[in-house]
Amino acid sequence: MSILITGAAGFIGSHLSEEFINKGMKVIGVDNYQLGRKKNIEKIIDHKNFHFINSDILDDNFIKLVNKKTENIDEIWHFAASSDIQSGTQNYLLDMNNTFLTTAAVCNLAEQLNILKIYFASSGAVYGNKRGRLSENNLCEPISFYGTFKLSSENFLRSNFERFLTKVVIFRFSNIIGSHATHGVIYDFIKKLKNDSDTLEVLGDGTQQKPYLHVNELIDSMMFINSKIGEGFNIFNIGPNDDGAKVKEIANIVIEEMSLNPKISFGSENRGWVGDIPKIQFDTNKLIKLGWEPSFSSLEAVRIATKEIIAENKSLQVD
Repeated sequence: MSILITGAAGFIGSHLSEEFINKGMKVIGVDNYQLGRKKNIEKIIDHKNFHFINSDILDDNFIKLVNKKTENIDEIWHFAASSDIQSGTQNYLLDMNNTFLTTAAVCNLAEQLNILKIYFASSGAVYGNKRGRLSENNLCEPISFYGTFKLSSENFLRSNFERFLTKVVIFRFSNIIGSHATHGVIYDFIKKLKNDSDTLEVLGDGTQQKPYLHVNELIDSMMFINSKIGEGFNIFNIGPNDDGAKVKEIANIVIEEMSLNPKISFGSENRGWVGDIPKIQFDTNKLIKLGWEPSFSSLEAVRIATKEIIAENKSLQVD
């Protein structure tokens, strides 16, 4: 079986690539290294079943480059996107190009090469600023460009499911954390403290509260979902079914794990930036009924991820 993974050198895509290689699959990994890193795929880069394409999905020659690597691709796992929500608030083109237009290009590739199955990394950001536990049936009203173009991608995939695709699985992630991270609150806190160990600036007042899932459990959940469902169009929330972790709790965990004692400087608002969602809770009953639940709570996942990110970023400095 041959699988194409976009964003293969990125945070989640690199873990996914390793998982499929370990399962004996052939993987064609695509990444332009805009956010992905070579070191994330160093364990598999020379594996006989891993073929890497250093290319932008929007490149005019993208389909030809993919076609040269393999005769047949069975399915696409589309994980390439502009994952820095905060930067996207200043320039909508980042999310439009790197999230939505890449999805359109992937669908074009699938049609040209007769690939009928696509799995898509979406986000809880599609729900917008809503209270209560949000299920897959909730109305989506995104308040960020990131969430807007994730939802646009979902709808584009739905339209192509009506046209030619036989299986589309939309994964709406909670906040995913762990090794190979390239962004996110834990990564940012560690980065700031590496630069200045005396002060930690927190965007927002620290009361922001969201569910957090370790990347290893995310990979496990997606493999489980794929093993249980057949053809069709499906959407799954993936995350812990708890109240989440507050930003100030995460700050304290990072400080503890780095053995520091900085002064914490909080902002005045209950969000970190325009488009930030102060509080979100996931309803994951659909996934639970299918038979999967995470082993770690949000706070436990934060602790584990913090240790991992500190360990692999010992020399991390502000860019």
